[in-house]
Amino acid sequence: MTYSTAVYNEVSNFNWDTRIHNSELKTNGETIDSWLTFKAMNFLDVDSRFGEITYMKLFKDRLLYWQDKAFGIVSSNERTALTDTNNNQIVLGNGGILQRFDYLSTVYGMKPDQFATTQSNHNLYFWDGHEKEILAYGESLVPLTTIKGIRNHINKHNEVVKPCMFYDNKNKEVVSSVVEGGSIAYSEQTEAFTSIYTYTPLYHTDVFEDMLSATDHSLHLHNVQQPSVTLFGNTNKALPKLQYVVNTEATMPKVFDIQTFGGRFYGGDDNTTPGITNLQFKYNTPLKQESSCTGSVVTNREYDFRLDIPRNNNDAYGGRMRGKTMQCEFKSTSNSSDFSLQYIITKYRMSWS
Repeated sequence: MTYSTAVYNEVSNFNWDTRIHNSELKTNGETIDSWLTFKAMNFLDVDSRFGEITYMKLFKDRLLYWQDKAFGIVSSNERTALTDTNNNQIVLGNGGILQRFDYLSTVYGMKPDQFATTQSNHNLYFWDGHEKEILAYGESLVPLTTIKGIRNHINKHNEVVKPCMFYDNKNKEVVSSVVEGGSIAYSEQTEAFTSIYTYTPLYHTDVFEDMLSATDHSLHLHNVQQPSVTLFGNTNKALPKLQYVVNTEATMPKVFDIQTFGGRFYGGDDNTTPGITNLQFKYNTPLKQESSCTGSVVTNREYDFRLDIPRNNNDAYGGRMRGKTMQCEFKSTSNSSDFSLQYIITKYRMSWS
C-alpha cells in the first residue's frame, strides 16, 4: 500500500479567526448573485497578536473591525483623487476590495460575543470590557469613561455578562447597561454623562420616535413624560398578550372555522405542549359576537397547533363566528407563562347568506 504525505502548508479544519473574507463585486442584472461567491484567495489577515476578530460594523462608509485587544479600519475599494485648477476631482486609481488595514487603537477592543455598540449621526460608541471603558469614535477615538471622570463609578461595579448599548435619537443620548447596578446615559448635546437609570436592559428597538428596551421580565417605553413606563413585567403584574385582526378579503362576509399556529409556550405543566394550557383565546366580530376558550382545547400535531374557533356565546347566526373581519387575542393567564409565535393561519369560508 502506498501513502503520500500531506502538503506542507495544508491545514485542515482550522479556524482563521483573524481573517476577513470578501465576495465578488456585484453588478445589476447578473444571473448569479456575486455577493454569494467567495473565492479562496479573496481575504485579508489582520495582526493576530491582538486576538480574534470579535465584531465588524459599517460606519460612515468605513468598514470597522474589533479584535479582543484592538480596533481598526479596513480599506475597501479605496480611490485616490486630486483636485485640478477648476476644482474638479480627478481619480488617479482604484484600490482592491480589501487592500489594507489600519489600527485606530491597539489598547481598546471588544470581548468576544458582547457586540455592545451603537451609533448616532456623528459618532459610534462601543464598550471595552477589558478596560471597562465606554468609547466614542467620530474623527478620532475618545475614551469617554476616563475623560468625563466617571471611571470610579464604573470600576466599583462588575461588568454584566451581556452588556447593551443603544442610542435614543429623540433625547440625543447613549444609554449603556454595561455594569451592574443600572444604566448610565451620555448626552451628546451636553457632552456629559447626565443620568443613571435603575434598570438594566438586555435588548432594545426603535418604535417610530420612541424607544423600547427589555429586561428579563419587563418591557420599558422611553421618551414619555416619565423617565420610562413598564408596559409589562413583574412590576405591575401585567400579563403578556397578542392582539391582531383577521381582515383578509375584508369586503366579503365570512364564517371563521379553524386557526393553526406554530410557536413555543413556557411555564406550563403539560410535557407535550408546555405552557399552552395557561393561554386564553378571545374572539369578537363587528356583529357583536364574542367567544372564548382556554389552551386546554388546543391540539398538537407535530408542533402545528390546531384550535377550533369557539362558537359565539349566544346562538345568533348559528353560533359560528361570522363577519368581514374578526379581532383575536392570545393572552397568558399566568405571569410565569410566556409564549412566542412563528405564524398564525386562520381558515374561513365565504358566507353566502
